Amino acid sequence: MSPPAPPLDLAAPSDRRDLRRHVYDVLHVQPNDHGFQRAFNVGLLALIILNVLAVMFETVEAFNAQYRVALDAFEVFSVSVFAVEYLFRLWSCTVEPEYRHPLWGRVRFALSFMALVDLVSILPSLIPGGTLDLRFIRSLRLAHRGYVIDNGRTTLAGPRDELLASGHIKQAYLGL
Repeated sequence: MSPPAPPLDLAAPSDRRDLRRHVYDVLHVQPNDHGFQRAFNVGLLALIILNVLAVMFETVEAFNAQYRVALDAFEVFSVSVFAVEYLFRLWSCTVEPEYRHPLWGRVRFALSFMALVDLVSILPSLIPGGTLDLRFIRSLRLAHRGYVIDNGRTTLAGPRDELLASGHIKQAYLGL
């Protein structure tokens, strides 16, 4: 008879600090991501790209008229995911030394450029009756998340590649 199998270890954090670190690690793209971290970030990448495509397709009147309900449902789903992601980023940012203070660190994080991009990309959708459409800003999240699209291949890049990614996206926007 063989000994009983050890309990399944899903690397669950043991306390709040470990949980915060775990959430932080999942949300921040690293070149060595694997398993859930990789799947989560690839899923976010897919959601961002689908959002960019949805905004583009909404400009085609026939498509917009036929799929309005589906596009609205997709918008609600996307905003929900992005809002939860933003809140998790705000909660876990204190892992970084520059945002260590529980209040002022979070305020400093919330005022950082990419956190503002995240907020501006979802906030207009949360305001009832708002007419300001800033969903195109979601495409800037590609640079912020460390996603690099190169010759049709999508990879998750490390922090040092984020500047390059933002440069490529800026070139695409400006047609340079």
